[in-house]
Amino acid sequence: KTSEEKFSNMKFLALAVSIFLLATFARQASSVAAEMREERRPPLTLTIPEFRATITVPRFSRRAIIGRFDLAVQQSPDIDLSPYRAYQKGISRQHAAIQFSGQQPQVVDLGGVNGTFLNGERLTPHQPYPLRAGDELRLGRLALRVRR
Repeated sequence: KTSEEKFSNMKFLALAVSIFLLATFARQASSVAAEMREERRPPLTLTIPEFRATITVPRFSRRAIIGRFDLAVQQSPDIDLSPYRAYQKGISRQHAAIQFSGQQPQVVDLGGVNGTFLNGERLTPHQPYPLRAGDELRLGRLALRVRR
């Protein structure tokens, strides 16, 4: 190869490395920006009046599964309601999910037999519904109150 061809190959390689580094930097910057948005998200808590308990939804979770411990596979959901008589109250192992659309929390019924209710209305499974401070969320026969 001539020195001109070698120089051309080196320029191409340098360009390829530059593009790779820029793409990597852009992905990292996007990830940091998403984390910063999540840090600004106000904490979401659920209270269980019957048990005088408060549960904080994990702040950095985009989707938190609510349910009860699964003895067969020794697995807990993100928010485990087992200590609150979940089995006796009709709560499924994976009963509902709390997810975030930007700053807005939403609840999604995951199709459990005993249903998920928001302010007394039964939710259609697998459809997101906005959650607001003061809402009553009922999973099976366990009532929870939403706080921000």
